[in-house]
Amino acid sequence: VWGRCVGREAGFFDPLGYLEEQTGRRADRAALARLRAERFEARIREARAIAGVEEALAAARGLGLRQAVASSSTRGWVHGQLERLGLLGWFDCIRTADDVARAKPE
Repeated sequence: VWGRCVGREAGFFDPLGYLEEQTGRRADRAALARLRAERFEARIREARAIAGVEEALAAARGLGLRQAVASSSTRGWVHGQLERLGLLGWFDCIRTADDVARAKPE
């Protein structure tokens, strides 16, 4: 199920609805949403760029290659994370879900 849904547009899949279907029980959506947001934000705050990313970007730039980011996330999210990681200035083009009518896989 996850493989069919990852990277798709927001709202494509309702994981809590799926959980409820599989367990036959109602989920406390508000409590789970709060917990998910807290844990996600904590992980993001601690995340760093993968080792070697800046070196790879520098090598590509040295070869004259243009560099881009394509993401099914929002522009604000992508720009914010690239800025937080100190990577925003490396890219010639950034396209997000905000730039297209339909996100991945289209």
